[in-house]
Amino acid sequence: MFAEDIGILPDRLFTKLVEKSLREQANFDRYASELFKAMCTGGSFGLDQIAWFNGGLFDDGTALPLDARQLRTVAEVAKNDWSAIDPSIFGTLFERGLDPAKRSQLGAHYTDPENIMRIVEPVVLRPLRKEWEETKAKIEQAKQLAKRKALLAAYLERLRAVKVLDPACGSGNFLYLALKSLKDFELFVLLEAEALGLERAFPELDVACVKGIELSPFAAELARVTVWIGELQWQIEHGFDVQRNPILRALETIENRDALLETVESHDGETAESLTLPATWPAADFIIGNPPFIGDKRMREELGDEYTETLRRIYRAVVPGGADFVCYWFAKLLAQNELGVKRVGLVSTQMIRRGRNNEVIRSLTASGFRLFDVWQNEPWHDNGALVRTSIVCLLAPNERPDTLRIDSKPTDRINVDLSGGLDLSGVQPLAANAGLSINGVSRAGRFNVPEATALDWLLLPNPNGRPNSDVLSPTWGADDLGGYWSGEWLIDFGCDMAEQDAALYAAPFEWIEEYVKPVRAVNNRPTRRDKWWIHGEPRRGMRQMLVGKTRQLVTGESMVQRFFRWLSVEVLPDHKLVVFGMDDDYSLGVLESRVHRVWAKALSSQQGVVNNDVYPASRTFGTFPFPPDAQRQAISDAACELNELRENYLNPPEWTTEETLNFPATVGGPWHRWIPNGDSLTNGSVAEAHYVRRVARPGARAMVAARTLTKLYNERPAWLRHAHEKLDIAVATAYGNDPQIPEPDLLAFLLNLNLARSASHP
Repeated sequence: MFAEDIGILPDRLFTKLVEKSLREQANFDRYASELFKAMCTGGSFGLDQIAWFNGGLFDDGTALPLDARQLRTVAEVAKNDWSAIDPSIFGTLFERGLDPAKRSQLGAHYTDPENIMRIVEPVVLRPLRKEWEETKAKIEQAKQLAKRKALLAAYLERLRAVKVLDPACGSGNFLYLALKSLKDFELFVLLEAEALGLERAFPELDVACVKGIELSPFAAELARVTVWIGELQWQIEHGFDVQRNPILRALETIENRDALLETVESHDGETAESLTLPATWPAADFIIGNPPFIGDKRMREELGDEYTETLRRIYRAVVPGGADFVCYWFAKLLAQNELGVKRVGLVSTQMIRRGRNNEVIRSLTASGFRLFDVWQNEPWHDNGALVRTSIVCLLAPNERPDTLRIDSKPTDRINVDLSGGLDLSGVQPLAANAGLSINGVSRAGRFNVPEATALDWLLLPNPNGRPNSDVLSPTWGADDLGGYWSGEWLIDFGCDMAEQDAALYAAPFEWIEEYVKPVRAVNNRPTRRDKWWIHGEPRRGMRQMLVGKTRQLVTGESMVQRFFRWLSVEVLPDHKLVVFGMDDDYSLGVLESRVHRVWAKALSSQQGVVNNDVYPASRTFGTFPFPPDAQRQAISDAACELNELRENYLNPPEWTTEETLNFPATVGGPWHRWIPNGDSLTNGSVAEAHYVRRVARPGARAMVAARTLTKLYNERPAWLRHAHEKLDIAVATAYGNDPQIPEPDLLAFLLNLNLARSASHP
């Protein structure tokens, strides 16, 4: 239909073929096959002469038979004008539309041209434009026509020899825009040369300038079609006749294979052995693309155990354990340097700025690559989900310096974590903070039950004479922390309980057997598969850290507004909460202070639709230098006051009351449990146990539910600001700083303190 609408199939030929087939349905596949064969080699189709298309697309003349409904659909669609289809979305739409698993993602995976050009412009066009400006100046200065022609010819020769590689090309969006940009620029150069008095020439740069690697055969074929359509459209839009003999030039430069691993045959005499090695990439001047986003923990699930283990083994010298899949594309750049690559621009999840992922950037910069144009934290669609990404552009070691930019703004430096200004990438973990923070339990299964179910189970006797309170705990997550407690409880058999012992808690165990065991039985981790009744990550360290504590201090790993809060030690936090092993007001005060917030913000990352603040405890808390003990009491008093004000806001006594539920104690008692905001399970006597919880008074439930810490910190009323200001003054005084010290100066002060303490207590 595209070929027909741009005139390279004559006289509405395909539309007429479909219309005729509506009357002769059984003949459609024969008619279509004959047309495809004619397009393959050129020749006659009925009375019409067909141009030579081929390019590999029409090697096979097979056509699929269509029924009457399908033919009517094709006839209706053929009425549209396909000549102006946007190649940058063409491949993606077809790929998603024809894959049943991805149909719901139509349009959501599309990378718009603006984002792609954030890479194509600085990586591909900027150096070519700079070289042309230099060449143009020489042409203007040259007095002899022959010299002027020679300068132009030499530049055009270099331009037309440029090769751009996308080693994860998908359906070709990056390649299409790179090709279009190069052709536009070539035409621009020719017009400027003509304005300088040189003879006008015709554009010669063609599809061979783009190269791609793509694992999916379907996506690789779509990439070729995307590039072909883009090439033909460009020729027509700029007044040039389409190329002929053939119309479609073979695109063997877009390869269907794995970009990271390849298998080769090794022969030792009569013995042949298959070896898996790092894949080789073709030589290219520029490398661009958007490699797959698969987190470290999802690689086995997405890629399979064997492939994941092989990949990690082969690249272990350059990609550390725990790094995401995208890091392997960055690691390949070390080898490409030997093949003459000049510039690179890749999209990554913004986790490339942190931890193990950031080590590949460190390796590249240590080998001579230089960051020159980066976007730190941009929204990007991946498989229908909005993720946060970083765009990373690097100069190869021998390339000339370029203007440095972060988020399109000029800067004096770009650190390995893609930040500008003060380099915090060298902060060190502090011994004083070791072992004092950890994430909550990761269930890896449906261990959670609603409060009503948990309360029913608390009444049930067990054959071992023990109460179900032994294995039931209220649980909180980040949403509960910022909002209103959901009332969820967790079944928790601890870290080591044997299956036979867990089974003696009859009702909770039956729940786990029904809802968790079938899922965990096929888990690829042996510990989760074999100990299916135990949480995936039961956090032994967290439990030991809280022994002897009267309460636990927590914050959300990912939050819109960052705050810290007390929970009872009987609450079992989930993995979205960071738990701290301190139960004193002083610790709350320091972590809630401006000093810690500024430090944590600088060392944290962002994610999600609303760009949530992510608090990686090992990097933020683990490196944070606490103040000297001066002002300890003032900090404690200010923190205690802040906490009381917030809790009164959340649960005003005018709107809430305590409700007591009584339970018969099972032999083996007494027992007790606490839940937040004063709610508790306490033993009244050996014969009776109580569950005391705070509830809204009649008519006040909606008002209580509307009061959340997230809402409070979004609004920041005067009383909250004043409480924080009082706390900030006490903490700043403890450090010997002005409470209003500018953030850059504060960060420099804390960095020096971190490095000094880590050096004295390694």
